[in-house]
Amino acid sequence: MTAGYDSQGRNILESLRVTLPETANADTIRKAIAEFSAAIDARVAESYAVRLIRNEAQKQPFRLGTTVVTPGVLALLEDMLLDAGHLLSRHADDWAGEDPVLEQFVLADGGKLMSVYRINDAHTVWVITEADHSATTILLPDEY
Repeated sequence: MTAGYDSQGRNILESLRVTLPETANADTIRKAIAEFSAAIDARVAESYAVRLIRNEAQKQPFRLGTTVVTPGVLALLEDMLLDAGHLLSRHADDWAGEDPVLEQFVLADGGKLMSVYRINDAHTVWVITEADHSATTILLPDEY
């Protein structure tokens, strides 16, 4: 079984999967479905859209600093009817808990934080927060 729920331009459930053996009995299937359903509910409950509905503050484990958006990204986002704020929120969200050990290592080490987002088949956007957290830049790879 697989699931799909788009939040902030990505399927936040794509990593959830259940494979049932061909010999699974009814009880095994019911248990797998219940666990899968609970995992879906937990992921959706923490999605960007649901947090907005609950009017919860967005996670931000670090300062973004001054935000800079390059002309190439501005044109792309305008064409795609997307908002740069969406990318910034996702960048902060992605670093807020996907890999807490890596996050703490990078933040403690003072390294840059970089996220890469595929906008469509032809375009990828980078979001880079400087090591000193003075600025976050949204740019196309060829604008680096």
